[in-house]
Amino acid sequence: MFTNVIAGVDGAGGGQDAAALAGALGRGRITLVGVYPHDPVRTRGSVAGYEDLQAGDALADLQAARSATGVDAELRAIPDNFPARALQQAAEEDGADLIVIGSAHHGRLGRVLLGDFARGVLHDAPCAVAVAPKGLGAVALRRIAVGYDGTPEADAALALARDLAADHGAALTVCVAWEDPSLPILTAGDTGIPVAQLVTGVRDEAQALLDAVMCDLPPRTEGRLLHGPAATVLEDAAQTHDLLVVGSRRVGTFDRVAVGSTSDHLVHHAPCPVLVVPRAAETGPPPAARHAAGHGAGA
Repeated sequence: MFTNVIAGVDGAGGGQDAAALAGALGRGRITLVGVYPHDPVRTRGSVAGYEDLQAGDALADLQAARSATGVDAELRAIPDNFPARALQQAAEEDGADLIVIGSAHHGRLGRVLLGDFARGVLHDAPCAVAVAPKGLGAVALRRIAVGYDGTPEADAALALARDLAADHGAALTVCVAWEDPSLPILTAGDTGIPVAQLVTGVRDEAQALLDAVMCDLPPRTEGRLLHGPAATVLEDAAQTHDLLVVGSRRVGTFDRVAVGSTSDHLVHHAPCPVLVVPRAAETGPPPAARHAAGHGAGA
């Protein structure tokens, strides 16, 4: 599926998690990347050979992750004080189609602050980004879920999830979330629309969106209508799946990852790996729009 994968390895457990997930998702070149501190200006206070030691440690971490996971991967140690930037630049230079990182923890010497690091890698990444949960271990993609809300970003996520499911022989679940509508405050004497009717209308729109998109998917695909905030219900759905695919939020004219609140929550809390997909360069009517124009639901 992915033919050129870069996985960030920092010497802690998350590095092995990222390497294992890269091995599961990659179908071609895999590069394990370690980033170590860099002093761009040599001063009298600089410790001779310290950066060389850091480079050696980074390479040792990479070798350990490769050995522990059995992934057939190239190794690359990069000097940079900003690991997120280093991974993004490496992906761009190498033409990678996926970046894989581990979950939240502190790396050796505190050089990776994963909460901020994950956000740093995800925001403005030049390709899709996958985040492996802590302690992932062996990866077998048997069930894949995708969050769908009818947007171009969700269409890109759905297309990739469908291809991944076909590539791995996995079952696919399409999840459409809907929430109770925000109700206006009515003044005395106003009747307005009955609350039950408003709720039913939102639910029916979400069901129509799900029904429409399911028409374009293989028979083995399951559709789920989930009631509640998208971040919460998708996190729950992740409990029974091996991979959760979500779209990003596109900003500007560049096809890069821009993380919204839902995807940001999921990469930090979902119990299974999360794959965040940038919106495709080409634009056009989403699959569901061909069947149910005008419908929408949050996912």
